[in-house]
Amino acid sequence: MELLAKAGDDIEAGGIVAKLTDGWPGNPRGDAVSLRVGGALHAAALTGRDPKLAAEYPAVKPDWSIDRVWPAARAFLEREEAHVRGFMRVAAADK
Repeated sequence: MELLAKAGDDIEAGGIVAKLTDGWPGNPRGDAVSLRVGGALHAAALTGRDPKLAAEYPAVKPDWSIDRVWPAARAFLEREEAHVRGFMRVAAADK
């Protein structure tokens, strides 16, 4: 929940999440775009695609802090923008 709140703040600030969600072809709420972004981050952490994010993720670090997770998450989104865009579209293609 805190991660999605940070993503919402990032949208308002015009950051990478705003860039990823801008111009979404459908209904962002109905298409659960925020959960798609969260899913991309979760997958990156669980699969080890981003070792820094994985090291800070709650599943691995019981004393996790959003102040450590969010910078790693934002860096991943910026670095892997094309991958995240593809991840976000996968579920949309199933419609």
